[in-house]
Amino acid sequence: MRKLVLRILEDTIPRPDLVSVRGQSMGSRLSNARTDTFKRKKPKKSRIYPRRKQEPRTGPPKFVLATNNHRKLYNDIKSLQNAAQNLLNGVAPHPF
Repeated sequence: MRKLVLRILEDTIPRPDLVSVRGQSMGSRLSNARTDTFKRKKPKKSRIYPRRKQEPRTGPPKFVLATNNHRKLYNDIKSLQNAAQNLLNGVAPHPF
């Protein structure tokens, strides 16, 4: 196919000033260019590819009320984060 296209281009490019004969334009010659006359006996079949796994839908969120122990842990972590941030910013730590 590539050789056929190159041949058509070589025929057309050397003499672009000439008007081609009706039905012999480069576009029509390229559209008629074929390397063989292969015809399919049956149409192409679609291949069966594995589909993406169907995930189950998420349910409503489950809330758990914070206990006194949870609140104490949260406050301890928050105070440690503040102390670390103060050290990074160059602020002197607060004596306890």
